[in-house]
Amino acid sequence: MPAPIDDVVKRRVVQQWLAGEPREKIIDDNNIGAGTVSIIVDEYKTGLDNFDLDSFRELTVEAKKRGISPNDLASFLPPEL
Repeated sequence: MPAPIDDVVKRRVVQQWLAGEPREKIIDDNNIGAGTVSIIVDEYKTGLDNFDLDSFRELTVEAKKRGISPNDLASFLPPEL
């Protein structure tokens, strides 16, 4: 049975995934396998059914391609959010 994944690694994987980092970079940065990335992301998404994290990630990836920062994206939100 493989050793449990450290919580710090799990947090870093989720942060990188949400930031739109490529899977290969996440694998290399955290010294884990592709399946482990999938498991960590799936575990994170469990219980967050009200959030469409895949769409959020797609938005982040597209913004990154266009050179738009998270702060730039946030500036488009209405003030009440």
